[in-house]
Amino acid sequence: MALPLFSQVTNTFPATGNAGIGTLSPTTTTGSTYSGLTLNHATYGGFIDFRQNGVLKGQVWGDINGMNLYAGSELPLRFFTDGNEKMAILPNGHVGIGTGTPSANFQVSGTNPYTGSTSSTDYITISGIGNVGLQVRTSGTNPGDYAALRFNAGGTTNLAAIYSEASTGNFIFSQPRASGIMGFDLNSARIMTILNSGKVGIGTANPDEKLTVNGKVHSTEVIVTAVVGADFVFADDYALKPLAEVEKFVKENKHLPEIAPAAEMRNSGLQLGEMNIRLLQKVEELTLYMIEKDKEIAAQNKKLGDQQAINKALEERLRKLESKIN
Repeated sequence: MALPLFSQVTNTFPATGNAGIGTLSPTTTTGSTYSGLTLNHATYGGFIDFRQNGVLKGQVWGDINGMNLYAGSELPLRFFTDGNEKMAILPNGHVGIGTGTPSANFQVSGTNPYTGSTSSTDYITISGIGNVGLQVRTSGTNPGDYAALRFNAGGTTNLAAIYSEASTGNFIFSQPRASGIMGFDLNSARIMTILNSGKVGIGTANPDEKLTVNGKVHSTEVIVTAVVGADFVFADDYALKPLAEVEKFVKENKHLPEIAPAAEMRNSGLQLGEMNIRLLQKVEELTLYMIEKDKEIAAQNKKLGDQQAINKALEERLRKLESKIN
């Protein structure tokens, strides 16, 4: 039964337990019998205002657009659990989880890992007009700190990481698993591979040396640090092969001694460092041959000069004898 307080009744409190404010036909309870409270407005939907000294500080309302939370002008919207602030939305639009003073559009702070949904297509998208990006940084000043992005999948943790070190300034790509590789793909194709042994492959996924390149290499300079050179050729006890022996070897094998044949080069490739030493060895051997031949030619020239002097002297004596006879 409704109890009118004025000539026009707008508030009713019938025995059913329903309470009516602004209606004579209440269908919901105040909470004395049931645990629900309904706020209804035909035009604006139901809403609750929160005021301090008459000044609006916040509002909750629901309408055809959904559920809405509103913080007063220039005020943040903060979320608390267990007596502690867990999330904040500032008036400038910055959202912070684990911090009440976010300095970016979205900032997460804390020591616990952050886990997404169990969906097979779970992504974080950063979108905007102009420059956009993802920043990972530490807020402390400890030089031993580092900022990192870690990658976990399939129930396995720490598959890979990208991090920077404050103490050294190093920027590091890390793949700590003993059986894994680091691959670089372009246009859905693998263009570079780094094995856990440290071998690097460009144009191949199976490098067999520290650097394996499947393709041409264009370089302005290549420096090969050799363990030994070819100066042993100039040692006093070096056995320089006679040219006749070299000639015999070349005729039989069709390549120089200690130089791999062409078929072996095609099948096994060239070790540039070793080949350069071998070629230098042959140049130094050729130098020794030329020095030896130069000495032989000098000796022959001396003999020829001596013989020419003897011949000239004999010609002079013969001329004198002929003049006496005549």
